[in-house]
Amino acid sequence: MSDRQKQRKSAEPARITRAKRGKIDRGECNDGLSCSSCGNDIHVNADHVVLSPCNCILCTRFLLNSHALRGSFAMYCPTCDGNDTKVTSHRYYSARSPDQEDTHYKTCLCDGEETDDYIKNNFPKKHLAQKEGAGVGRLEEGKSIAVLYAFRLKKGKNNNVERYTYTETISDHIKTEDDMEDYSTKCGKFMAFLHELIVRPSKIERDDVPNLMPAEVVDYYADRYSQSPLLSSLYGLATGRGKADIDKITLDKGDYADYQSQFLAVAVAEGMLLRSIFKYPGVIQKMLFEQLTNENISQPRLNLLSAMRILPSRSYCTNAQCKEVQKLVEDMDKKLHPLDLFMVNQDNISFQEVSKQARHVQYTAIQDIVVRKEKLYELGIYGDNPLSRLGKSWSDICSQDASTKTLAKRIIGVTEEAKEYFSEIVMEDILLSILLCIGGDIPGTVGAHIPHLGRTISPDMNTSLTTGTSADTTDTPISSEGAIRTLPNHSIDDCKIGSGSMYQNKDTTITLNMIQENLSSESTIIMTADYVCNVCNKQCQRHDYENEVEHPIAEDLRVIMADGAPATQYFALLKDDQNQEMEDRKYPGLMAFFGGFHTLLKLANCNGELFSNILDTFVGSWRETGNKIAWFGIPSDPKQREAETPQHTAAHYAAAARSLFDMNGSWPSAAEVNTHMIERAEKYPICALILLFLRGEAILKMLRVSEKIGRRGSVELFFHCLKLAVPIFAVTHKIDYMRLVSDLLQWYECASPALQVIYQELIYTQVTSFGKSRWADLSMETTIGHFRKLCGRKHTRGTGIKLEHACHTIPKMRNHGDVMDGLRTGVTGGAVKKQSKSKQTMKLFDDSPILRVLPVIEEMRLWHNSDNPCFKEKGVEGIIELEPGDLRLPGGDSVNPEVLDCFGTGSERATNYFQHYNINNPTQNHRSEKEVSLQRILPSKKERQAALDREIMAATSTDKKALDDLSVKELLVHIEETRMMLNSKGVQPQIRPEKKSGNKPEKIGRLIELRGILFAMDKRAKSNEVIAIRKQFEANKADFKKNMNRILNDPLGLYAISHTVLDKERYKESPESLQDDDKYVML
Repeated sequence: MSDRQKQRKSAEPARITRAKRGKIDRGECNDGLSCSSCGNDIHVNADHVVLSPCNCILCTRFLLNSHALRGSFAMYCPTCDGNDTKVTSHRYYSARSPDQEDTHYKTCLCDGEETDDYIKNNFPKKHLAQKEGAGVGRLEEGKSIAVLYAFRLKKGKNNNVERYTYTETISDHIKTEDDMEDYSTKCGKFMAFLHELIVRPSKIERDDVPNLMPAEVVDYYADRYSQSPLLSSLYGLATGRGKADIDKITLDKGDYADYQSQFLAVAVAEGMLLRSIFKYPGVIQKMLFEQLTNENISQPRLNLLSAMRILPSRSYCTNAQCKEVQKLVEDMDKKLHPLDLFMVNQDNISFQEVSKQARHVQYTAIQDIVVRKEKLYELGIYGDNPLSRLGKSWSDICSQDASTKTLAKRIIGVTEEAKEYFSEIVMEDILLSILLCIGGDIPGTVGAHIPHLGRTISPDMNTSLTTGTSADTTDTPISSEGAIRTLPNHSIDDCKIGSGSMYQNKDTTITLNMIQENLSSESTIIMTADYVCNVCNKQCQRHDYENEVEHPIAEDLRVIMADGAPATQYFALLKDDQNQEMEDRKYPGLMAFFGGFHTLLKLANCNGELFSNILDTFVGSWRETGNKIAWFGIPSDPKQREAETPQHTAAHYAAAARSLFDMNGSWPSAAEVNTHMIERAEKYPICALILLFLRGEAILKMLRVSEKIGRRGSVELFFHCLKLAVPIFAVTHKIDYMRLVSDLLQWYECASPALQVIYQELIYTQVTSFGKSRWADLSMETTIGHFRKLCGRKHTRGTGIKLEHACHTIPKMRNHGDVMDGLRTGVTGGAVKKQSKSKQTMKLFDDSPILRVLPVIEEMRLWHNSDNPCFKEKGVEGIIELEPGDLRLPGGDSVNPEVLDCFGTGSERATNYFQHYNINNPTQNHRSEKEVSLQRILPSKKERQAALDREIMAATSTDKKALDDLSVKELLVHIEETRMMLNSKGVQPQIRPEKKSGNKPEKIGRLIELRGILFAMDKRAKSNEVIAIRKQFEANKADFKKNMNRILNDPLGLYAISHTVLDKERYKESPESLQDDDKYVML
């Protein structure tokens, strides 16, 4: 037996007898074996080990502890003095029965002498004990010591693996500057060792750096967190948390805004660290550059941020954008199939130049819209049984009715069908107001939700407009009164699933262009018309007429879409072209179209102008300042007005319903409320004025319904709205929209069935990124918003490049929402923004119109069942009570009777306008006030007095300064009138022929000279002229009482409601009997 075996045998316990084992099992005694490390007895049934060469006995618990502590290094006996006995093997005992063989340990990493460096790198605990004196003896309370250890393996030549190890022992036990310097140096050296392991794998290649909006940054870094060791390391180092909670970062929960902000700060830090290493800008630099360069930041400050590598250099971004644009242009598929439909939509966009002059630089944004031939096959433009492209001749239509105005009234006048739709809108608003009163939603409370009053229509109207009627598909063209050809009634599926883009649809592609031209200039109008016709001509030239059955639609229709002013210029250009011989025409088939959004905006402005003297009383209850009240009357963007007006309207109808309820004890029907309001309007001019305003707002709602209802809106309803709006345009001097509406209705009357379908399905509206219909001009306004978000409002040296770049990047952006959403709004790019309830409801706030204006209406007793209306006037004690026929209004103003009859006056003017320019003189391009008056009706006393004073001045003044306010054209008229008056008195002064153009002061002097002669001859000539003008002014007042009954009962006017609608049980019966499904339809 060897010495080793003898030594091990001497350490083995004595053999246990059966009797003794029984006592041990019963716990009566033990065999005396215990662990050398912890000292606990080892039960006879428990396991233990004997270490070699020291023969120390360990329980299994301390064996595992020793192995866990040693890691990958050699194991030293935990019980031997100084812990310097290296363990080479152990023998395992199970219930005192040994294994047959020892378990041998692997050779130590270093077979030589254990130097200080070896101990430092491989035995940090021992090194720490030697350095710090038993480990923690020199530490103060609250201080820490950390051993930083890292190693990396690198495969070299001949498959040799090289091992690099680095260990630093650092402590925050810092008392002097030298200690801090040593501490910082060690931290820096250790992190430098990790550079290749953490930073290099986190690199983003140059071509992989995305261009992100602020709303997309959080989502991008949330995805990157698990892919970037640097980002994860920085987050753990900065926060002390081993892992970020991604749900808190990306979910739409406001409670975690600080958590999101903290994560974003770490992400920015990672971006700055990477930028300090690599020579190209990263995600953060690109995003900040796009945002900050839109602001008015000076070049020196940009240079400073660039030097700090917060922003890339301006030259770098300019060159990068140029290269990207060039690449996109080269890759873009510009091939246009001959059978595709090409259209252009455009709008003006201006930028303020950063200079002392602060002038505006004008650009024109253009949408190039290509509708693929597959869509045209689906619509029936091409195919086995295509729609007819044969239209009517306008001259033939006019020859059948050129003098009786029947044709003009049929095309531009209000029809019975239009009146029924209008009446349905009005009665539905009254009905819904009563239902809200019954349900307690009116007068309402702060925080409550009520239906979105501007989006409700009746079930009958919804069915009528969405079902449609089949149109004749023969060669007979469709009348402008007729229904549009019925298409498959399915949901819009034009949008690509998940694309979220209004620019890339299933069958439609929209690309963007930008030119530095003013859209209002004639040269831009001609240039765009030439561009569209050249593209369409090339389509026709490429078409294979010999082998193809179909003929390109470009032969018959070339489309330009624009807002009101440019569209009017296009109409004038096309009228001149149509007057040419057929072979000399430059723009065959070209047609310009205006959109519903600008029509709605213009009509809202008209309503604000006509009723400006009464709106202040009600709008001032929820809009505090004069500027805010004026904005409501003349809005530049109708969104806020559309949210407030339905509440104002509902408040008036609710006040009338509540008054009838107080009198009868039961809720009235919608028809009873309407009758009551008409009766009040017949007695009191103030009630008539307000009711007419509410009717005008119903036309605006009808316009918005025409956009939203059905697959692609309703052209039929849009034309009915235009016919109701034209009389209002005619009395507010909207000469541009008078021409636009007249010429569009004329074009549609002559258009073939194929062109009518194209107008309804492809021109009137476009498809949003959510598959909804939207007016084409509103779609263009959305694109202008996208340009604003990317390029700002200031014009700098690089604005042209940025706009060109934006033309190619905007169509590729996903989810064209607000690009600034997502950082501090609680919404990230990938989240869906939550509405307060939904778009079908509106929340009431303290300043909501319905809460503020209803008490004002009821206090004024406008719709009371018996009392006279009244109001309070500043500076006057008590209240002013209005007797029947009293024209007074709050604010010292009065009702202009002409306003109450404005729809009748406007209808007559519209008919005369269409008869003169479109029927009697269809080739005439110039429009003149002398031929058909579109003079504005003045609503307020102040405006009327100013107009009267100006008219008296123009007719009698001999003062040079006063006459200088007149135009040359007006001066010529007055010179001619004065000459004729002198001739009637037998005086023929020697007068040279007056030129239509020339020196204005000369003409003023000539008029003063003639009037001096006239007034010297006839001392009463001046006073007689003043009396005649005043009589004409006062004559309008006298007409009120005499004509009010006629105005209110005009079947095609705005006051009267169609009997077909009034006779419906829905409006005759009590609203309480309505079922929930029959109450209303929400668009």
